[in-house]
Amino acid sequence: MRKMYLLIGSVALGVGLVIGIVGYALATTPTDGNSRLTFWNKENGLYTSELGEGAPRTGLDVLYPHSPEEEALDPTEAGSEEVTIPSTASNNVSEDLAQEILADYKLNVAALFEAWKSSDMVAFRKQLEEAYTGELFEKHARQAEPFIVQGVGMEVSSILFDEVKVDTATMTSATLTATYNYVAHDYDIGNQMAIGESTKHQVKVRVNMVKKDTRWLITGETVLES
Repeated sequence: MRKMYLLIGSVALGVGLVIGIVGYALATTPTDGNSRLTFWNKENGLYTSELGEGAPRTGLDVLYPHSPEEEALDPTEAGSEEVTIPSTASNNVSEDLAQEILADYKLNVAALFEAWKSSDMVAFRKQLEEAYTGELFEKHARQAEPFIVQGVGMEVSSILFDEVKVDTATMTSATLTATYNYVAHDYDIGNQMAIGESTKHQVKVRVNMVKKDTRWLITGETVLES
């Protein structure tokens, strides 16, 4: 049975987002239709619970149709428009600062998923450095390499943010919490096409970010229990 896809993560995408490797993937989908990318797991920081077709469609499980509290983000179009998320700040964090942090966070999540379609590890690292920094960046790269070199990636068609909120922030560091869902396929990098069945996943994570030059980057991701 399919495991969870991550981290990201880890969440954290994230954790800390984070991808846990449980085995090498093959470039084709198994005959049973199960995903080859069974590497997103709770142990490595980013918890993504798989939402099956028969899962209850209530609360955060509802992916479609979009509610006013949800936003749809296509990773390939993450920078195309500005979207306001309600209740974005707490603990006396200014709304302007919170919006700046959250805008970069959404782009970072999209960059992580886009990195998993990279043709090689050089391209993967270049894409990922737009979103992550420090040891978490290296962890993602190390754990992605066994899959990328075999031509197996991941394609995410949409990300639905149910809640993203800045908990604390200064001008150089921030902590936020996020809950989002996404739909994923295994991805044949060589043929540039999704393979196998799609799976729905849910991420709940606490994220640490630091400001580097003009961008907020993810430096830590921690799972939040369902």
